[in-house]
Amino acid sequence: MSDDINSEDYKTVRREIAKWEKFRDAYPWPERGKILRADLYNFRNGKGIFTPDLGDSRDYINASVEHYFLCYSYIACGEYPVYQVEAMVKIYNAGKSAGLTPRHNPDKPVTPPSDMQKYFQRCGIDDGIYDAKIYGTPTVWLPGLPPVYYY
Repeated sequence: MSDDINSEDYKTVRREIAKWEKFRDAYPWPERGKILRADLYNFRNGKGIFTPDLGDSRDYINASVEHYFLCYSYIACGEYPVYQVEAMVKIYNAGKSAGLTPRHNPDKPVTPPSDMQKYFQRCGIDDGIYDAKIYGTPTVWLPGLPPVYYY
């Protein structure tokens, strides 16, 4: 896996994000992001039925796509303030580096921390900030309880 933002892995993540966005194009933005984050969780955990063109055979690619939609939807839908999402991402990534992040699927290990996942987390945050402004999402200032990752 390369950590060059122009590498094939990064391009693959961008293509996968676009495919997932199209898959749920009947839903309006930014709510589509919430649906997609649940879809990605289910896809990565073998739940639900999805078209064969969705997802990649490499879980670290799918993890990057899921991280993008998590960060995007938390901000674009007004669930958490930006500073809290940024803090949760830092804590989550530190936990991964220290081997403390719990598994969300008992049959798969947590994907290793990578610059690519961090890059797409940041992209999700930035796109969420932009879309929150475009769609008039009320700004959230007070922190909320951390999310539960089980749907």
